[in-house]
Amino acid sequence: MRTRGRPGILPAETVDSRKQRRIVAAARAWLLAHPADRPIRFDVASVVRGPGGRLTVELLRNAFDAGE
Repeated sequence: MRTRGRPGILPAETVDSRKQRRIVAAARAWLLAHPADRPIRFDVASVVRGPGGRLTVELLRNAFDAGE
């Protein structure tokens, strides 16, 4: 999950290829100790603070893959 206070930049845009590689590496390490019996996907959830402090949540399912 990402949130940003700077206008004009969506939180999901900050999950660049470098961060994706770090997330994938962490997931691989976790899966070595906790094998999964189903497909793994990487979602990105972003939270944007709008007018009056109202929060909006956006979920991008399958935002990226493990690059295999």
